Amino acid sequence: MSKIASVDYWRWTARGDLGRLPAVFGPVERFKRSFNPAYRNLAVGNQTDLVIEGYPRCGNTFAAQAFQLLSPQARIAHRCHSFTQVSQAADRNIPCLILIRRPLDCIISAWMHADGKLSFPFLARHYIRFYRSCWSARQHFLVSDFETTTRAFGKVIQSVNSRWDTQISDPKNLVNQPDFSKNIFAAVDQFYKTSRRREDIKEEHISRPSEDREKQKQILHLQADDEIPMLLRSKCEAWYQTYKSRSI
Repeated sequence: MSKIASVDYWRWTARGDLGRLPAVFGPVERFKRSFNPAYRNLAVGNQTDLVIEGYPRCGNTFAAQAFQLLSPQARIAHRCHSFTQVSQAADRNIPCLILIRRPLDCIISAWMHADGKLSFPFLARHYIRFYRSCWSARQHFLVSDFETTTRAFGKVIQSVNSRWDTQISDPKNLVNQPDFSKNIFAAVDQFYKTSRRREDIKEEHISRPSEDREKQKQILHLQADDEIPMLLRSKCEAWYQTYKSRSI
């Protein structure tokens, strides 16, 4: 394992371990993110209006930017990919949305985002770990699958508002946003530029549709199928179906 690969490995591992220790995760995450304006309010805090969490590449950034576009004043905690975010939302009765996506799709996308520095089995184990950890708080969150999140966002807004009797965003605002998806992807691009403090964005890193990336994924599906043990794939699929059965 290279030095760079080791950094990615330990970052994912530490996030998973700290994510099960709320008393430690919150302060550490807020301190770490305080140095970057784009990440400053992503950890749950006293002013949080909504928590959005999911395994990486499940539409996390899309959903957060969509809510933010419709409700600029809303404080949205997201993209920590941690059970602690979910447990704190439950403890504080903050609306919480868990995002899901078919295992191989998001695992391959996460592999590409990490520039191939993490193994497919490693990423599959983290998929299982995240959703298994969050399951204990299932009475306190809603679930949205990737297709609903990216193609029927009005349904997501209505479900959140109805569940918690709130008005974080008004789905009627979508009528006044004819270029809603286009505006979201522009906001996603800007988020990545701000968070990484650079104007150029690698195609493998950005959270929006890409024909070139889709072609690469078709090839990588064969590699992932070959490298992830069948038992591990079965466990990933089982957790996906468990959450899917509760999706809005």
